[in-house]
Amino acid sequence: IAAGLNSITESFSVAFQNRPKVEADDIEAFFSAKKGVTSFAFTYPDTNSTSTATAVVNGAVNNSTAVTLDAATTNVNISAGATITGTGISGTVTVSSISGTALVLSSAQTISNDVVLTFSNPNEREVKVICPSWNVTFSNSDHYNVNGTFERVYEP
Repeated sequence: IAAGLNSITESFSVAFQNRPKVEADDIEAFFSAKKGVTSFAFTYPDTNSTSTATAVVNGAVNNSTAVTLDAATTNVNISAGATITGTGISGTVTVSSISGTALVLSSAQTISNDVVLTFSNPNEREVKVICPSWNVTFSNSDHYNVNGTFERVYEP
């Protein structure tokens, strides 16, 4: 059926190559435990690209996690988990939460008024899949390859 639930089948060929026997055994045990019918989360390995957005700080921040951004921020794509860079940002800082122009940082920072911050939003895509088939092959010197086919399932 062209229209409706599950009208497009998605499958992924995955390969865990040149793994030590103990690791290959763990992968195979995971697939066996799922019995090809219990779903698990799969993150696309090539979707960790980021989008960036910039926003201006509205009012100085003094050793605090609370930041108010310029009102124009309401039209800027900033998500929880975004990494922040800019003058006054020390260490690896991420967005803990955002509501309108109110931003909560993962650690206290001191930032001057009107500083431009850059937000890098992760775009990883995660779906639910099952692994109905897999195989294990000997590679070399006690190393193995585990190959499987993941099929997307549509469930919460």
